[in-house]
Amino acid sequence: MAAKAKPQTKSAGSITDELIREIAHRLWVEEGQPEGRADDHWFKAQEIAHAKKVIAAKKAAAKIAGAKVEGAKPAARKAKKAA
Repeated sequence: MAAKAKPQTKSAGSITDELIREIAHRLWVEEGQPEGRADDHWFKAQEIAHAKKVIAAKKAAAKIAGAKVEGAKPAARKAKKAA
């Protein structure tokens, strides 16, 4: 079976081969270390890594949005008091 190209990325917060490899290894161990399932574990690990990245991005966006909303409240109160 030919190995598929697995691009390596290096930016912070990106999904690296090392992260995917760690997740795939954990899946392999959890399944009792079966033979012949390396590709299955690799692709499942990619899905998990991408899902974790999406969740982290959504949490970061919500945190930023929450900070903006909270930051706007005092300004709105000041505007009401001035009126």
